[in-house]
Amino acid sequence: MNIDLEGWNLHRAAYENRDGIAQALIARGDDVDAIDEDGFTPLHVAAWYNSLDVARLLIDRGAEADARNKFGFTPLHVAARYNSLDVARLLIDRGAEVDAMDEDGFTPLHVAARYNSLDVARLLIDRGAEVDARNKFD
Repeated sequence: MNIDLEGWNLHRAAYENRDGIAQALIARGDDVDAIDEDGFTPLHVAAWYNSLDVARLLIDRGAEADARNKFGFTPLHVAARYNSLDVARLLIDRGAEVDAMDEDGFTPLHVAARYNSLDVARLLIDRGAEVDARNKFD
């Protein structure tokens, strides 16, 4: 099967949860940890849009589960921000640090609480997130 990859990159494939496209892009040599202008990797984008199929593929192909954007956010911070439960669960199952801190000391649980992402907050607590973690503003 021949897939037309013109106009595609892994960030877009993650946004649209197109795992077949993502697989073809990786096969042609695209970097699973490529960053955009804000330091977001395709895995950050998959976390943003709860694109489970692409997130799983990226991690299986070596994407850094704790990659940080220019603000220090990991994909788990992003999943917490957007209540992307499926991707959050995958990230934790694949070794993402539940208490990773961004540049201001915010953990994914802080982010989930701030944005009312109750499903991800429950998951983080169930998976051992520090409920008393402090950030630089505390």
